[in-house]
Amino acid sequence: RLGSGTADATTFLRGDQTYATAGGNNTPAFFAYLSSDQALSDGVATKIEINTEIYDTDSDYDNSSNYRFTPTTAGKYKIFGSVSLFQDDNSDLKVAQIMFYKNGALLYETHDNFTANYLRGVSQSMSVAMDMNGSSDYVEMYAYIEISSGANNLRAESANRRCVFGAHKL
Repeated sequence: RLGSGTADATTFLRGDQTYATAGGNNTPAFFAYLSSDQALSDGVATKIEINTEIYDTDSDYDNSSNYRFTPTTAGKYKIFGSVSLFQDDNSDLKVAQIMFYKNGALLYETHDNFTANYLRGVSQSMSVAMDMNGSSDYVEMYAYIEISSGANNLRAESANRRCVFGAHKL
């Protein structure tokens, strides 16, 4: 006879010939969006104030003051976000980035340079996995926009929930 225990729809046979429960519930988890446009400054990394939660299973996302995720369970987490960056004047978008900061330090970033073919707006998305200690580690999302000249109405755009931030335990 192989294994000790009973197989069913929620268990699997491990290599040590014992049965274990499969999967998990992927919590803590949150998903939120930006409810109104957020002003940005040319050449400045700005924390995106994602303020409207769709769900927050363990109340680990601060959507009103620090706009950060501080999970209360240690483990590996998938962190994801998307920001739509726009400007409204006759200048052109040169550089667009989104960044994930962990404990106040830059950890991951996207970087698109459009100097050879300027744009008026762009959406940046990123998804990463990172370890979180379940007590003091936190993650925040920032955006950066650089234009050729001027600075009229640079913004992270909220229409149709174009700016989102979320995470879940793996």
